[in-house]
Amino acid sequence: MLPNGVVVISQEHAADPRHVSGPVILFERPVKVGDAVQIGDVQGDVRRIGIRSSTVRTYEGADVIVPNSALVAEKVTNWTPADHQRRLWCVAWFGGDGA
Repeated sequence: MLPNGVVVISQEHAADPRHVSGPVILFERPVKVGDAVQIGDVQGDVRRIGIRSSTVRTYEGADVIVPNSALVAEKVTNWTPADHQRRLWCVAWFGGDGA
């Protein structure tokens, strides 16, 4: 019996990133459910992380299924800081007649 967290991958599957990407995402946790991410042209919040794919809900409301191999092989921007607070810069100008 293997200890918890041990993954065994056969040699023929070791070269295929589709078979190792799920455990890498689950154990390394580069992104978490709720994080705001950008993966390629997909930008939104991570809704689900599975063994083979993850779901990102775009800001337009679409659920996009992203293969976990893309999370390992492509550039991923995680817009959620470690403290899970988002910063928003806002410039406001108020004009008036001074009365």
